[in-house]
Order: sequence, then structure tokens, then C-alpha cells
Amino acid sequence: MNTIDKAPVKTIPDASGRQVPVNCIRASTVLQHEVAEKIRDHFRELAAFNKAKKEQIFEAMQAYRDLLAQEYGLRSGGTRGGMTIRTYDAHTEIKLEERDYHRTTPEISIAQELVAQIIDDYTERADVGLRELVMRAFETDKKNGRPNVGDILKLKSLNLEHPLWPEAKRALEDSIAVLASKTAVTCRVRPNRDSKHEQLVVDFSRV
Repeated sequence: MNTIDKAPVKTIPDASGRQVPVNCIRASTVLQHEVAEKIRDHFRELAAFNKAKKEQIFEAMQAYRDLLAQEYGLRSGGTRGGMTIRTYDAHTEIKLEERDYHRTTPEISIAQELVAQIIDDYTERADVGLRELVMRAFETDKKNGRPNVGDILKLKSLNLEHPLWPEAKRALEDSIAVLASKTAVTCRVRPNRDSKHEQLVVDFSRV
């Protein structure tokens, strides 16, 4: 007696990893699953492409930097520091820069107290702009609960005539630490010399 081979039943995994026959699932749900898989594959292809292109871009920039170093008798291989290169017609501008990501340290509370004392002593002569700058510098972000490093750096650039200011400034400097550094590259172009450069947007930051 001949046996008839049955076609394998098509299944897709559910959230717990269990393989479920598609004939037990609504057709619209199966279609949603297939469309999501297809779009996911497109994203993976783009991510792989961007990663490869990013490596090629950085290799080209490093090769150019090394050539410049050799021309001036320097040892090649250095990567720290920014660099901007342009086409001869100045329509394309490639910028390589080091970006530091900061975090605040416990010294921020000491800096805040010192600055508050200084501002209290300035009660009669501190202008509104100075007070707003100081208050904004120590405000915490609603999302991460941390002060804005950029505002603290602005505060550190002030030069206040007060005996506590040197210590306050030192506390401000110690309250900011570099968390990480990343090298970023951007490309800006313009169609003609009368137009402004506009950035070609490609997010390499997470690649």
C-alpha cells in the first residue's frame, strides 16, 4: 500500500517561541508577520551597507591624513583631532571631528553651593541674565535627572570677581568628566556657489 506524503505544515513562532500552524492564525496576522519580516530584512541590509560604507569613509580619511603627515615628516597613524576636506569647487565639504560625551560627577553639588553663595553676595548687583544663566545651569533634565553639561560649561567660562569664584570654578571643572569619545564624519554639499551647504543626512552614530 502506497503512502501519500503530506506537505509540511507552515508554522510561525509566537512570542514564547512556540511554532504555531498558520492555519490556526488569522490571515491578517500572518500577513502582518510576513510584512514585518520583509521590512526587518531591508533594515538589516541597510545597516550592513552603512557599516561597510562607514569603514570605507574612515579608511579614506585616514589614508589622506597619513599622506599629509608623511609630507611634513610626521609619523602616520594618528587619529585624534578634527579635519575638514573640500572639493576644489568648494561645493562639497567633509568634516571629521572628535565628539566627547560628558557626565556630571558628585562635585556638581559642591559647585552648586559655591555658586549659590556667590550669587547671594551679588544680590544687589547681579543682573537678571546672570541669575538666569546660573539657575538654568543646575536644572536637571526631566528624562535623565542630570544637569545639562553644556550649560555648566557656559557657566565655567564666566569670570566673576569674588573670593569664592576660583574654588567654584575648580569645582565646576571637576564636576564634568568625559564619559566617551566618538569620531563623527559629516558631508555637506551645495549645488552652486550661491547656495548654502546642506548636510547629507546619514546616521552613522550607532553603526
